[in-house]
Amino acid sequence: MVAPQSLSPRGQGTTPSSISPPHNPISPPRNPIHPPANPINPLPGLNPRSPSAAERSETTANINHKFEQAENKERNDPSRSPDRRDRLERSRTFFITLIDAGYPLSLLDTWCDDLLGDEVDAGMPIDLVDSYWGEPISTQQYVEYYTPYQVCTYQTPDGNYRQVTFQNGVVAQGL
Repeated sequence: MVAPQSLSPRGQGTTPSSISPPHNPISPPRNPIHPPANPINPLPGLNPRSPSAAERSETTANINHKFEQAENKERNDPSRSPDRRDRLERSRTFFITLIDAGYPLSLLDTWCDDLLGDEVDAGMPIDLVDSYWGEPISTQQYVEYYTPYQVCTYQTPDGNYRQVTFQNGVVAQGL
């Protein structure tokens, strides 16, 4: 049985040493086009490697082509939200960052195809999913067998809702 964990600090027995200053809601958000400086840690079991210049160039061109096709399709669909193009650009930029972080190029190619098809794969970083679908409309924190995870609900471009489970900042295998 999985018990939801409260997002509220009330009743959790906080001590003065564990209280941090409140989040400033006026602070500027991170730049939406550029991913965080160190957005990801490679997946366990993957040895990050720098691709050759030719491999990087070929993979970058392939990803750019796929996103260009997605943008063209978006332009022809008037029912799509206006911020969709910005989210596609953020996702494309994030994929390029993942190339530079040493992720396997074949894995990134698969992730790109799946994400553009509104699918997620185990191991995708949470920031990649957020950049594609936008901020989740709800997030729930859970602990199962002493392992924390979160379930985020996103609204997809076609208006449907998707729940995605994350552990340690990446999409988790089916639980």
